[in-house]
Amino acid sequence: KIDSYEEGSKTVYCNDDGTSSTGTSATMYWTRIGNTCTVWVAFYNLNTSGQTGDVKIGVLPFTSTTRACASIWYEQINSGDSDGEVQLSAFIDGSSTTLVLHWCNKDGTTADNLHWPEIDNGQADISLTMTYRI
Repeated sequence: KIDSYEEGSKTVYCNDDGTSSTGTSATMYWTRIGNTCTVWVAFYNLNTSGQTGDVKIGVLPFTSTTRACASIWYEQINSGDSDGEVQLSAFIDGSSTTLVLHWCNKDGTTADNLHWPEIDNGQADISLTMTYRI
């Protein structure tokens, strides 16, 4: 049942916790139709200064009720995999408002989360879109 329609934009951050107002900011555009939300965001020239651990994006406009994966484009991020056996992905877990970026093996198994040292400071770009259930 489609009982609501909303659209908007908000500032989100790519950082090491996905909740604070630190790291690189960008405008996230979103559309909610019923119990789904589609988001789009692009980060340019990611600043890695002071960031450690996993790369996360937050805070999304609505809390997810189930796990969902994003379609993602990126450059100047180093997987350390010379034979191209991994690809970058992003996911959100249920009851969350934070995206986690991680490497997937070509066979679909998870390799590891993306870590800040794998990003070229001031050069890396990430763009993604995702539809998730709310």
